[in-house]
Amino acid sequence: MKKVFFIIFVCFISIDLANADRLGFNLKRVDFNFDCNLDTNMLKKAGYPENSVKSLKNSFEKEKIGYKKFVLPENEELLLSIYYNTSNQIYSGPMSTVLFSYDQNGQKVYTSYNHGGGMLFEYKISELDQGEMFLMYQSYTLDKTNHQRFDKKKDEAFKLPDEDFVINLKSLTKEYDEFAKQNSFKTNLTLPYICKVI
Repeated sequence: MKKVFFIIFVCFISIDLANADRLGFNLKRVDFNFDCNLDTNMLKKAGYPENSVKSLKNSFEKEKIGYKKFVLPENEELLLSIYYNTSNQIYSGPMSTVLFSYDQNGQKVYTSYNHGGGMLFEYKISELDQGEMFLMYQSYTLDKTNHQRFDKKKDEAFKLPDEDFVINLKSLTKEYDEFAKQNSFKTNLTLPYICKVI
């Protein structure tokens, strides 16, 4: 009987350790979880034809974003933007750190990035009324030089211990942000989402 209790205890510890992954790998939930749906009404009001809205909905209907707290030495607290793998329904590690700014209405904006396949993806989340959030998703085409530079920096960062990885990711996030600002009129796709915190 004691052995049974010991096995159950070890299993619980293993689950707790798995759920405590500092970088957000293989987690069902992180500290902040956003479930986002494409705002088709906004697209229609912006003049998108019905068939285009339908096509976009088929391809981009949902986004799920997670933020995880990470504390660096000297108690610097950051948020990591964690990639959600929709196929496995699990978070699969950090894409970038989260940048904070304010829009023209004084609303706080949370910006994060991801890159891959020659593209940079930008996610800007701000608060709406009644607990809802607004996500503006934009994508940019990366030139070969920046694509290779970003790939190299992220690959090198993943070889480092957690704290050093996050410090490097923070630096890379600033580079993503600079690229997006310098190419603000060269977006490939801009999509609005309404999100709920879950």
